[in-house]
Amino acid sequence: MTRSIFIKIALIVFIFIVGPCACSNPCKDVPDHFIVQSIKADNFYYPSGKTSATQFVNTGTEVQWDDYILYVPFDVLYTASVGGSGAALYATSCSDPGYRGANTGVKEIKLIAVNDYNDNFHEGDNLNSIVSVAGDVNIFKSIDEFSSYNASTLFDQTLHIRFLEAPSQATGSYQFKIELHLLNGDVFTATNTPVTLLK
Repeated sequence: MTRSIFIKIALIVFIFIVGPCACSNPCKDVPDHFIVQSIKADNFYYPSGKTSATQFVNTGTEVQWDDYILYVPFDVLYTASVGGSGAALYATSCSDPGYRGANTGVKEIKLIAVNDYNDNFHEGDNLNSIVSVAGDVNIFKSIDEFSSYNASTLFDQTLHIRFLEAPSQATGSYQFKIELHLLNGDVFTATNTPVTLLK
């Protein structure tokens, strides 16, 4: 009887104490943070309307202005938290590296017109008020809303920027400069190759 009780107690201790400790961090081999190293600015568009997947704009392709997406991927370095205690408790999924975001937040995002866009926005003007932005998940918000959400931690590794206001010209070539200012003082900029937008 005493031996049976001892075995049961040992089994309970193993199940409730040793068992959870052995698998408490299923994400331990996945780097949980990232550091932004640089950004790019690429021209993408919806080839069959907003319900289709975006595609890269090939040279010479003309794009309807409201189907255009300025795609901004980040070049990142993945890093792991030191210690990592409790990391698995907060992660809903750790299948992708950098799942806990950057080690810094967003201070400001600016989209600048490289050339005249329309009668209201000219070369050098800030275009933030006429665009919306989404991160890795295509839920578009104003740049201010996006920056506020990512103020303490930058969660996304890409930006998708779409225009809410048409250009002036029926057919025109446009360039845009994106600036990403982070709280740690890092500033990243990128400019797209010229893209032809149709009004």
